[in-house]
Parts: sequence; structure tokens; C-alpha cells
Amino acid sequence: MKISNQNFVRTVLGDVNTDNLGFTQCHEHLFIEKGIPCSLVSSLHMDDYNKTLTEAIDFYEAGGRTVVDAQPALCGRMANNLVNLARESNLNIISTTGFYKTIFYDENSIIKTGTEEENTSFFISEIKEGMISEDNTIISAKAGIIKGAITKEGFNDFDYKKLFCAIANAALETGVPIMIHTDNHADIHALIDFFESYNIATNRLLICHLDRTNYNFSYHKEVLSRGVNLCYDSVNRLKYLSEQQELELIQFVLDEGFAKQIVLSLDTTNERLSSYGGYMGLDYILKTFINRMLEFGIEKSHINLMTEENAKHILAFRK
Repeated sequence: MKISNQNFVRTVLGDVNTDNLGFTQCHEHLFIEKGIPCSLVSSLHMDDYNKTLTEAIDFYEAGGRTVVDAQPALCGRMANNLVNLARESNLNIISTTGFYKTIFYDENSIIKTGTEEENTSFFISEIKEGMISEDNTIISAKAGIIKGAITKEGFNDFDYKKLFCAIANAALETGVPIMIHTDNHADIHALIDFFESYNIATNRLLICHLDRTNYNFSYHKEVLSRGVNLCYDSVNRLKYLSEQQELELIQFVLDEGFAKQIVLSLDTTNERLSSYGGYMGLDYILKTFINRMLEFGIEKSHINLMTEENAKHILAFRK
């Protein structure tokens, strides 16, 4: 894909030059409306505006400047809340369109009932025109990243193949960056092959959760060698990885020369955010994990890449 001369990200308050991103966390959940996600996983419910505002302000005061909210439309995203939060907290907030796992959607959702063409049009409209809000109205705020979810069935599942075709079409049309949720045993090479078949450059892909869904150093090296970006978003998710394991994986990929392809995040839920009764704040990386990385021997220049510089090219629109 040709790279535009413009270097911008699309936030809920408008387009922002990439130089204004600052410290960035590329996969978080700021709000999740009560509904099907919560009925399946109780931690997927965060709709208290003031609690999330507290987290956002603390994050900003600790030095944070940009957050990607990874909840897509129609499965709990609260677009109006994101707009208000951005205004009150001064954060750059990037919202998400696309799809998550289909079990999280109502049977009448376009994600389940729509054709490839209908889903393509829906995703493009969210990026170009405005997002659907929690009250089912269209607001002027636009999505700045498109998401897909790959399961162990991969492209053998017709419904997922249809949806992946739709996000590829939308990405080609708009230049939006692409974020991918990964389940255990998902075939990441097949995923990369799919996007390459659409002539979408591998460096447009941000693949999430691989630190916990496939903790295999050699596999990470193989995947990164193909040019994709990885979001290590299991920081302080101790039911998946110890802090030592996370640090060892980070150090390994840095030593292998992939420092420009890694970003860090928390993938927050209500059971983990302190304002919701959890054990850490949205500011955990800034206040704690950076020091842990320095103590582990990770270079400050590499930390700067993973927390500030890399997001500039990963989140930018390209046409």
C-alpha cells in the first residue's frame, strides 16, 4: 500500500498528528456496556463514567497521552462515553470498529446477519462518517482502528472469513490500521497470508495477546520476521503470565532486533482496574512496569520505542 504524506491518527475528537501521541497504550477497554459480553465473561462490564474518568485522569497525570479503546461496535462499545472522556481527561482516545468473536453479538446484529458487502459498508461508514452510539444513533465521532478476531478455526469458519474480508476491504478503502485479537492455537501465519493476499502490508497489522496465547519465543520471532507488529498486552495479567515471563519475552524480541515492532498494554477489565475494585490502575505501566523493565536491564531507548515511538507508525492512517 502507498503511504500517504499525512501522518495522522483518528481520535474520537478528530484527527491528530502522530507527533502528538506521546505515551500510548494500544489495547485497553475503557467502557463496556452491560450486555452479552458481561453475560459470558463477568469482567467485561465497565460502564461507570466517573470510575473510568478517575482512571483516565490518573493515567494523564502519570504521563499518559493516548489510549486505544479496543471494544468494537455492537458488542458493548460506548462511543458517547469515549467522546466525553476524551474531552474531560485531555487524552487522545482512539475508538474501534470491526468485529470481535461472534458469540458476543446479538443474533440480529449485522455482524451475524450481514453480507461481506454490508459489513464492509458498515465499517467504512464508522471510519469515514461516524460511529453508532450506545443509544443506536450515529454520532460525528469516528473510529480510528479496525479490529478482527481470529480463533483456532481460523478461515475455515465461513462467518469469520466473511468478516475478515470485510475488514480487509474497509482497510484498503480508508487506510485505517488493523488490530487483531488472537485466541489460543490461532494460526498467525495464515492470518498474515490472508492480508498479504489483499496487498495489505504486514506492518499495518497489530496482533494482540500473543504473549499469552502462544508463549513460544521461536514463534514470536517467526511472526515478527514477517513484518507485523505485536501488542504485548498481558502486562500484570498474572493468571496468564508472571511478570518474569513477560519481561523475558520482551527482552528476547528486543535482543532479536524487533524493538520497532512492539507496543505494550494492559488489556484492562473491571476485575483489574483499581477504580472498579481491582488491583492496578490504567497507569500501571507508567508507574510500575517501566521501572521493572529498567531493573531487568531493558534499555531506556527500547522502552521509549515500545511506549511512544512505535505507536506513531502503527496507528497512523495510510493510503
